[in-house]
Amino acid sequence: MNLNLANILLENFKEQPSDDNFNKLFQKYTPLVFKLINSYHFTFYERDDLIQEAKIACYSSALRYRLPSNITFGYYFQINLRNKYNSLYRLEHAYKRKSEKESTSYEQLSSNLKEVVIGSDYKNHAPDKNILVKEAIQAFLHSLDEKNCRLFRDIISGKVQKEDILQDSKLRYRYYKLKNQYKNNVFDIFFKKHLLY
Repeated sequence: MNLNLANILLENFKEQPSDDNFNKLFQKYTPLVFKLINSYHFTFYERDDLIQEAKIACYSSALRYRLPSNITFGYYFQINLRNKYNSLYRLEHAYKRKSEKESTSYEQLSSNLKEVVIGSDYKNHAPDKNILVKEAIQAFLHSLDEKNCRLFRDIISGKVQKEDILQDSKLRYRYYKLKNQYKNNVFDIFFKKHLLY
């Protein structure tokens, strides 16, 4: 890349920050942008989104870059863009981890939970009733902290037995608190039954 041309484009943009001057500057660095985009494997971001992020990074880099400098503008822009893409990548994976951790599909809940909540003939109920129950359970699970969510799932799956709960006073307290939360937030909405034991 011709450093003189790059510096001229940068100086033109700094003197008169117009769309035309910016587009010329950005056009000069599009091969760098595409090379960086191709080095990441984003799931939730389209190529156009990443190009838009590159334009934002280029614009802010051009405004902050000071001539003369020990590093070229291209390298400075590359560092800023790489940092931006790393942040997006981390955010995307954090979101995926959170979604995986919090997601509990209705089908994953044991059939005895479905029976208790909807009745033994839950497969014969109208789909809209199943959806309402599913949404209420999801909202309830999302309202719990991680510790209580794990306890709830362990109780439903049978990993924690009633005897274990009765022997441990802290666990027993959490269990009854959780049971009341469930009863008030989900169960009383649909039926006047008790869920847990």
